[in-house]
Amino acid sequence: MSLIDFNSATINTRRYSGNGGNKYGVNFNDENWILKFPKSTQDLNNPKASYATSPLSEYLGSKIYESFGIPVHEVKLGFRKPGPGTRNKLVVACKDFLDSEQRLIEFKNTKNAQFFEGGNAGTSGAGTRLDEVLETIERSLDFIGFREDVRTRFWDMFVVDYVLGNNDRNNTNWGIIATDKQILGLSPVYDNGNSFFDKRNIDQFETRLPDELLLKEDAYETLVSAYVDDSGNHIILLKSFLQWLIRVVMKLSSDLFQIFEWQKLRKYLMKFLLLKMKY
Repeated sequence: MSLIDFNSATINTRRYSGNGGNKYGVNFNDENWILKFPKSTQDLNNPKASYATSPLSEYLGSKIYESFGIPVHEVKLGFRKPGPGTRNKLVVACKDFLDSEQRLIEFKNTKNAQFFEGGNAGTSGAGTRLDEVLETIERSLDFIGFREDVRTRFWDMFVVDYVLGNNDRNNTNWGIIATDKQILGLSPVYDNGNSFFDKRNIDQFETRLPDELLLKEDAYETLVSAYVDDSGNHIILLKSFLQWLIRVVMKLSSDLFQIFEWQKLRKYLMKFLLLKMKY
């Protein structure tokens, strides 16, 4: 697998929210893409440098969603200089799935328009109480005509995010696509950058690899969802589909993990997943 040089891609006028590092829109091969940079400023030129693995996390998380047959945004790994006089950084490119006449309605905004049983306004749109989220899915006018698809997508994400260790699937990073005249349907899954401890660097994974206690800590502390019960406690997830995920990681490893020292990351992920199966 080779990294794509995005230095010739021109910056467009599309801008994106989120706290996972710098990002902006570019035009690449006559298509709109989002380039996401790691938070670290270390150089790509030094394979042993410490840099956050957030681009890898986004790429791996998205590819695993794809392997399950769940619609997900297209991703590519590459490099780009953040500005004049800088060196190339590892980036993940995410294809922008909206055309010029479309907009994304985040689930947060759908929930914010929803009144619950008895006229209760509930928590804010950002509130992650599972009962309110599920009631919004069942009652919102935004989902007329494809409500079953929304139910399926929510529970697909609920389970897959568990096996990815992604406990940041909140109300702002999934939603529906609309124009000014109509709602078109669900967006693909996007924003998977919190998968597999995105704020770590390769050296940190290597340090934890031989330490069984640290590995268990990683495997067990990711058993929770971003969603909470009516007491505010994060929901403990069931362990499902881990055997599938391990096969996916094995499949991806042949090309992806040959880059730099990413074989260490592959070994870590395999031990991490096996431990989660034993929990």
